[in-house]
Amino acid sequence: MSTTTFKSTTSKAFVTLVLILLVFAALPVRPVSAAPSLITTVTNATNVWHSASVPSSSTASFAIGGASGNRMLVVMVTAEGSSSGTYTYTSVQYGGVSLTLAGGDGGSSTSQHSFLFYLKDNAIMDGAAHTLAFNGVSFGGTSVMHNVWYAVYSGVDQAATPAVQTYSSAMNPVTSAAFGTALTVNANDQAVIVCSAARASSAVTWNAPANWTKYDNRPSGTTGLGYVAYRAIPTSNTTDTYSSTMTSSRVSMTGMSMKASVLTVGDGTTPASKTVKGSDTNKAVSAFTLATANSATHDTVTGMTVTITGTGPANVSAVKIYQDNGSTPNEWDATDTLKGTATYASPTATFSGLSLAVSNTATQYLITIDTVASPTNAQTMLAAVTGVTAASIIVNNDTPDATLTVDSLAPTVSSINRADANPAGPGIVHWTVNFSESVTGVDAADFALAVTGGISGQSITGVSGSGSGPYTVTADTGSGGGTIGLNIAASPTINDIVGNALVSGFTGQTYTILTPSSTSLESNNNPSVYGDSITFTATVTTGATGSVEFYDGTTLIGTQPLSGSDPNTAVLTYSALKVTGSPHSITAKYLGDSSYVSS
Repeated sequence: MSTTTFKSTTSKAFVTLVLILLVFAALPVRPVSAAPSLITTVTNATNVWHSASVPSSSTASFAIGGASGNRMLVVMVTAEGSSSGTYTYTSVQYGGVSLTLAGGDGGSSTSQHSFLFYLKDNAIMDGAAHTLAFNGVSFGGTSVMHNVWYAVYSGVDQAATPAVQTYSSAMNPVTSAAFGTALTVNANDQAVIVCSAARASSAVTWNAPANWTKYDNRPSGTTGLGYVAYRAIPTSNTTDTYSSTMTSSRVSMTGMSMKASVLTVGDGTTPASKTVKGSDTNKAVSAFTLATANSATHDTVTGMTVTITGTGPANVSAVKIYQDNGSTPNEWDATDTLKGTATYASPTATFSGLSLAVSNTATQYLITIDTVASPTNAQTMLAAVTGVTAASIIVNNDTPDATLTVDSLAPTVSSINRADANPAGPGIVHWTVNFSESVTGVDAADFALAVTGGISGQSITGVSGSGSGPYTVTADTGSGGGTIGLNIAASPTINDIVGNALVSGFTGQTYTILTPSSTSLESNNNPSVYGDSITFTATVTTGATGSVEFYDGTTLIGTQPLSGSDPNTAVLTYSALKVTGSPHSITAKYLGDSSYVSS
């Protein structure tokens, strides 16, 4: 327990004690891009005690709302007396939690006093009503009027101690007043002041200086005045003496400047640039981090704006924010936590209703893009955070990261060509296949054999190759003759690298598969005598056309046409066989035609 003691003397002048309790809470927040948000007011200065009695242990009861993390409660007090004296107090508490005295002049024996107290963000600020208690307050003189105000701010740096200055004219009436040492008010800081004036003869008029706005003016009868004021938030560092004028009176004033909290949007670790297709989902395009400046300050991001740049913002159908849980660092995967889906009006994605808790430990988030069903080929998309809604000052260092490039062109077959001689006999044949771009998923099921004639039992026996080709497709023609061609199957499962499906319907080149033939040979005079005339008859498969060659060993002894009848024969009469080389091996070879294989 601590006690502040003020000496008491008797005076005919009135004493004004101003005790200010300020609660820092959030003013209406606004989105921020290049310009930071400012300290905001959740509750404007509200007078909760206006009485000739000193504040009590049940001065007021009120609730403190707003998002937790960077609020401050500020309490302001003024007091007037008909005689001068000092003020003592044991404690000032909200919900049983003691406030810190920022500054005041209670130790001086005067007829006017002012004080500022504050309480940094605390669990007691839970949205429920709690009692503001002044414990052990004592004024050495005769009280005339006491005022108590409270206010709540947000966006206040919890690690910083507010800057404070005080002024007292003691028992000397003055018509102007200023802090002897100027109050430091840096860029984006919020300054407040509580003022007390006392005079026995007439009402007091006090003129606030430039940049200050009087919020609540509380006369003490016709001989005193207590009021609070706040300063316009500066955009650059400054100082302020609160140089002001008033009706001749005894003056006390206490000013305080609250340092704004800072929330930094970091650039994050860049996802990889990638190619996307129509109806893609959750493609990571940018990463950013959120962090406050120190461990004492917390904040909550409730809204955000993301701007899509590049040549193709119109290709975007949805923009989302995920917390990057790190299973696939800097890229989206199913373990990442969805934090919000934007309302998208190209090129702006607006997130509302977010609840991104921010501490001094940086957390990484991913911006992902879904694409429309039919995006424009080769256009690009990039993204970056351009606005943040939070209580703190926003320092936005996010920049566009990855480039998403649209590939909306389906792969096609460039060619399916024969790789072997044509015509071919029954057996194994090959085709060479090429595509318009690199593809995946090429296998036997993506092709179909087309046959005519008497071919049966045909099958694809192998596929090899990669990228855009060449691929080699191998087939067994089965049995029989006719034609056999290689086509793309009706429902291929071939895709390009980003997943665009192959355009089906391509017809490849065909082979003519010749029908197998058979040839048999007979003679009419075997054995024979030199000089005998011998007739050789070659019988070939019915339907075959063309000629048959007859050989004595390896020596061609004649060529005869097929009869084309049934039986289909070629006949050679020969009488020049010699005794030398006997016995003779006579063979017949069918030469084949456009439909039949030689035999």
